[in-house]
Amino acid sequence: MCAAFGGVEVDTPGRRLLYGVRGRAVATHAQTFTEALAPGLIRVRVGLHSGTPVTTDEGYVGEDVHLAARIAAAAHGGQIVLSGATRTLLDDGWELVDLGEHRLKDFGAPIAIYRIGHGSFRR
Repeated sequence: MCAAFGGVEVDTPGRRLLYGVRGRAVATHAQTFTEALAPGLIRVRVGLHSGTPVTTDEGYVGEDVHLAARIAAAAHGGQIVLSGATRTLLDDGWELVDLGEHRLKDFGAPIAIYRIGHGSFRR
């Protein structure tokens, strides 16, 4: 489904799918993606981070790819969470909830995380 938005599969570790999507409409794509899957039995969690991954023959690599995966892991099913870097790229039309700074595995400094939409954020 991400390919429909110009996404590129980055990796499929375990039961996860990591996609890279270019452009400022990434939050719109993520929302459309989660809404399309909402009626199903599996509730996906989406983590968004904007950065400059390195492109190799193997695909996207680098710290930004790992950070996006860690941000996704912090979400719960049906949630879209994003980094402060991605937040700065969104226009004012998005309803965002500031979840504060969180320590994520393999990253020393706390990372500011935001959620799109209503609902609770359980850790």
